[in-house]
Amino acid sequence: MQVTVLAAHPERLQLGGETRPMTIMFCDVRGFTAISEAFKSNPPALTKLINRLLTPMSDIIMAHRGTIDKYMGDCIMAFWNAPLDDPDHADDACAAALAMLDELERLNRDLGAEAAAEGRPFQRLDVGIGINSGDCVVGNMGSTRRFDYTVLGDAVNLASRLEGLSKTYGVGIVIGEATREAAPSWAALELDQVAVKGKREAIRIYGLLGDRQLALTQAFAALSDRHAAMLAAYLTEKGDDRIGSITLLNTLLDYSQPGVLGTFTDEKTVARLEKQMAAKGVLEGSDMAGTFDILRANDLIFNYVVSNWLMGQDPPAFDILAWNGDSTRMPAAMHSFYLRSLYMRNELARGDLELAGQRLSLASVKNDTYVVGAINDHIVPWHGSFKTLGLLGGTVRYVLSSGGHIAGIVNPPGPKAWYETGEDTTTDPETWRSAGTKHSGSWWQDWTEWSDARAGAHIKPPAMGSRRYPALGDAPGDYVKG
Repeated sequence: MQVTVLAAHPERLQLGGETRPMTIMFCDVRGFTAISEAFKSNPPALTKLINRLLTPMSDIIMAHRGTIDKYMGDCIMAFWNAPLDDPDHADDACAAALAMLDELERLNRDLGAEAAAEGRPFQRLDVGIGINSGDCVVGNMGSTRRFDYTVLGDAVNLASRLEGLSKTYGVGIVIGEATREAAPSWAALELDQVAVKGKREAIRIYGLLGDRQLALTQAFAALSDRHAAMLAAYLTEKGDDRIGSITLLNTLLDYSQPGVLGTFTDEKTVARLEKQMAAKGVLEGSDMAGTFDILRANDLIFNYVVSNWLMGQDPPAFDILAWNGDSTRMPAAMHSFYLRSLYMRNELARGDLELAGQRLSLASVKNDTYVVGAINDHIVPWHGSFKTLGLLGGTVRYVLSSGGHIAGIVNPPGPKAWYETGEDTTTDPETWRSAGTKHSGSWWQDWTEWSDARAGAHIKPPAMGSRRYPALGDAPGDYVKG
């Protein structure tokens, strides 16, 4: 398709170029020197391995409307929005990067099976991907003797740097601030700010973890809350004051009272889980969902034995269970770090947790914080989330909601909804509750007043959707209307 476009517009092949908004990707194999050393006596086998990697990666990039700029050994450089016009270039680059990581997992499974069959050790392939967007000059940057259709600009240099930072921050894909702004609906978490040559202010960088569906899941919402608290502590230690207020929903910061989940986080169980995750690089969403179902087996398993399993009846439609069933895979390295550093060693609450070489102190977080706990939460017991009051250095408003882990958050105003508030600064949850006030209605109403008092001026909301992914309708969506 790219060749067809250039054939139709031969003026783009002339020396020089044009300035266009673009998205650039760099993808590089990690630890390639060690891998190549293992093949030093068999160079053809190394070439075949690289071919097996670069071919499907290139196919994915081109299938997502990208252009391969060049191969540099084990590295791929690609760009979007030239020569093909692609107004959704940031979205397409993000989609391609995630598909590339999925394809890499398939390739590693094949390579592992081949190594086992041949009785030799298996060396896993891992890549780092950096993506950035911005205005670039694209065109024939070669000479009158040799054609070189490529892209130049600061945005290109930053994309290359982000690829290198993917290893530093322990994520597969790092995207720049401009890409995040152009593709805001993908599941991404802010990592840090980095200084960029030629710019006065550092730019934000993000780890891309998944697609739009992942961004809407319960698991990602919980991860985002925990990440927000740790990011606030990390930025505070660096002297960064860009975060205003913080809201935490059914979130543990102190894991000394993890509830029934503590049963699954002993050394033997976690080690066995790590071995299982190492085979695929992820914890399957079905495994995560099964663990949560076991925590409430009477309600989520045995409640359906007669009607569903024995009589073959479909369970009644229930919006909360639909969300509960929307599970997602967890990256192995992230999940292992989470279980060991938080559940097993409680490093965040103890002030021992380090991110990117920075030790985190929750007491240094002086921001106003709104914390919601749910009375029947079996995953984050409210007594545990209440401990946040004694950890953060700013003013904390704790609110106890009716409902459980999901229903306590998806808790619209209604006759059954209630929430409790208290002004007592005690660190004992039962003392706080006995002195508190119970209100009818949803905590949403209380949070709205609290948030409005700390928010800035109203601004026009950003445009939603794109040419390729148009908005389906106004919020809250047609499905609400039945």
